[in-house]
Amino acid sequence: METKLVSIDLAKKVFHLSVRDKHGKTLRKLRLRRSEMHSFFATLSPCVVAMEACGSAHYWARSLRGYGHDVKLIAAHFVKPFVKSNKNDRNDAEAIAEAASRPEMRYVAIKEVWQQEVRSLHKIRQRRVKAKVALMQELHGLLLEFGYALPKGYRSLIAAVAEITSPDHITEFSDAFKGVLVEMIDELKDIQARILKMDKQIAQVVKERPICQELMKLDGVGVLTATAFVATIGDPHVFKNGRMCSAYLGLVPRQHSTGGKHQLLGISKRGDVYLRTLLIHGARSVLYYSRSTSESEVRRWASKKEAERGTGKAIVAVANKTARRMWRVMQEAA
Repeated sequence: METKLVSIDLAKKVFHLSVRDKHGKTLRKLRLRRSEMHSFFATLSPCVVAMEACGSAHYWARSLRGYGHDVKLIAAHFVKPFVKSNKNDRNDAEAIAEAASRPEMRYVAIKEVWQQEVRSLHKIRQRRVKAKVALMQELHGLLLEFGYALPKGYRSLIAAVAEITSPDHITEFSDAFKGVLVEMIDELKDIQARILKMDKQIAQVVKERPICQELMKLDGVGVLTATAFVATIGDPHVFKNGRMCSAYLGLVPRQHSTGGKHQLLGISKRGDVYLRTLLIHGARSVLYYSRSTSESEVRRWASKKEAERGTGKAIVAVANKTARRMWRVMQEAA
């Protein structure tokens, strides 16, 4: 019988597949090694291929799409309810097939190579920023034990430690410990230089992608937010409207309703934490400037929301509105 659906449980070396016909009946179950994957799908007639949106999923989606298959990526938490009995690779493949058979299933947009590259740049930059903050906090903690309350801020901290370790400064520190402090400052400067280099690479993406330039025209959207949004969302047509996009990013209330009684809780915090954080920071900036000037409609709207709901809820509301506006820009440009 003709193959209608193939589900794949992705792995590093060995892949488990479930092949089904148009009636949903399992035709066969396969176990393929990585070297056999391309040859198998190259000779298979075009069909729907379903996978979890996990490690290497976008690579395989692009590769199998090149053979004429219709590839669907499903979020892992949508597949989990369909796992029967014990969890193993074969059952996972069957669960993916069951999830892909549902007409109302939601799918993850397949990302292009450049979008994955941009996401990688953001992840590397985020790791370096965390390393910078950790090192600064370590310096603060170490020197506080010796009675030095160092100022906050990168430049102020470097200047203060440089003064402490200078030959003219009278201190009880040994030359060896002063050398350790100098090495820590050199390490901090090196991390900062790497962060600035990464910022230039991300800024270059904006120059190469007109859609990022369009997004940056919106209030509360800078280089980091624009590039991260384009790389994370991928294809805007995956979402029916802007509300679904903001819900995907976790900027809508959680709901706990029963018996006809509706109860809304705090935001769901689903989706990409990093992108949601950028949107929140951008919304906080919009709200800050709306207090001094209301030259744009968004700022006037933000001021009204703050007066009605308070600062915290107004920030989330502005972030939600920004996400929906960004989706609209991408949807119209696509």
